[in-house]
Amino acid sequence: MIGVTEMDWHAWHDDYDKPGTPLARRLAAVQDRIRVALDAAPPGPLHAISLCAGQGRDLIGVLARHPRRDDVTARLVEIDPRNADPARDAAEAAGLPGVEVVRVPRRTTRACPGRPPGRVPAPCPPPTPRSGCVS
Repeated sequence: MIGVTEMDWHAWHDDYDKPGTPLARRLAAVQDRIRVALDAAPPGPLHAISLCAGQGRDLIGVLARHPRRDDVTARLVEIDPRNADPARDAAEAAGLPGVEVVRVPRRTTRACPGRPPGRVPAPCPPPTPRSGCVS
């Protein structure tokens, strides 16, 4: 079994771009759930925290076109700079100044001090070597 440190999590994201792959279907399902959560949220500011955020395709992909985009502040936490940098670029390109991408040297809860609890949770899937969120 490949350990987390041996997995290339940047290359892992490639299947998101291939229609019909399990990751492309997973992304669509996660984005649908984020849309539902945003649509159901009460009026006012919303805070999202995404741990093991990868390239942020789930949250950024929804916020880029969602009517509540300006209500959302988000912190995306990622360990791999090859994923954090594209997430930061995508947020900037989508005009989402409320989306902050934090690169952490290792998985830690210290990446979220000073932030209110997230109202739109975007956790990673159950911790498995394929999920990218194994400590």
